[in-house]
Amino acid sequence: MAKFQRKTREERVEEIKKGALELFLKKGYRNTTMEDVIENTSLSKGGVYNYFGSTKEILVAIMKDGNNISKERVIKRGIDSVRNKDELCKLLAEAAVEKITAQLPEMNLYLMFAYEIIYEPELEHIHMELERDFYREIGMAMGKEHPFFDLKKYKDEKAFISRIISGLIFANTLFKDKTVFENNKEYLHKILEDVFKELIVEK
Repeated sequence: MAKFQRKTREERVEEIKKGALELFLKKGYRNTTMEDVIENTSLSKGGVYNYFGSTKEILVAIMKDGNNISKERVIKRGIDSVRNKDELCKLLAEAAVEKITAQLPEMNLYLMFAYEIIYEPELEHIHMELERDFYREIGMAMGKEHPFFDLKKYKDEKAFISRIISGLIFANTLFKDKTVFENNKEYLHKILEDVFKELIVEK
């Protein structure tokens, strides 16, 4: 690529993440080096390192972007207008099913991130912080207090639900046949809605 194009800071960061994502999906996270990323951008070596010191930092930044998108999807579904527990459980189940059945290349990166947790314990802490951030922001978006979204309460319940959803995302992403989940969305929704109803306690 041509080097030294005039861009804003935000544009440069996005270019680096986009270039790295292309490489992660093509070569795999473990097989991608910072030199690869630099070559796949219009920035100089110093320019890339000015924003990210390693491919791990870029991976984490991309994962945070994905977490923000998940939060926005729930918020856009109208969580601020939820009136009771049943509506809340229905909305959360809908958002979860949408995430689980999403057929996007980026979902493969989620598998790579989870795999790396085996070798880099620090990533597990980052993953848990992303979970906490998700529930924190959704709770704030509701515009009213609800005990389930209080980070000091129901810790195990939130973690349990997150692990269920993550496991289903892994299964759908890992296997080529996407019809297994796609053709059973209603059943999947019922399962998750029932889980939310069981674990979310009314005030």
